[in-house]
Amino acid sequence: MELRQFLIRATKIDLINKIHKQLDYLSKEDVSDSVNLILNYLSNSLKEQNRIEIRNFGNFSIRTRKFPESDKFYNTIYYRMPKNFLKD
Repeated sequence: MELRQFLIRATKIDLINKIHKQLDYLSKEDVSDSVNLILNYLSNSLKEQNRIEIRNFGNFSIRTRKFPESDKFYNTIYYRMPKNFLKD
């Protein structure tokens, strides 16, 4: 699967399967547990308003936005991709 296609339509299961295929000495359950631990760590870190930087992959942060035509605000995840990320 090409990187661009993987990024556009990848799910957690796709990620687990791809890692398991490359690291066949690990059980699928171990890979699944590892992926879940990483995603939970990232999720909890964002909930605490921390910025996440993964070198050569991008930055994640929480941004506060205002609803249009309203005085209410909401939080959203902001992702900044490196300039050369999708270059082959």
